[in-house]
Amino acid sequence: MEQVLEKVESKQSSAVKSSKLGLAAKMKMTPDEQFAYIQLHKEEILASVKAFDESLSDVDFIEMTDDEIADMVSKDRRERYEASLRH
Repeated sequence: MEQVLEKVESKQSSAVKSSKLGLAAKMKMTPDEQFAYIQLHKEEILASVKAFDESLSDVDFIEMTDDEIADMVSKDRRERYEASLRH
């Protein structure tokens, strides 16, 4: 079991490293190189965007104003503080 976990972790870490290197290389591209890359990899990019969009389809988004979010954060902090005083 430990060997399997080690293999999975090593694959994950190598995937993260390669994605970081790929991102760093893409960040250094000129606008013309970026455009050429997009044209060459258009199908892959569209497929990844569609997959990401499908993964978000299950997520419920709640539209809130900044004030509403601040009120919720404040209420949560107050409740945590009061709970810590009870202990």
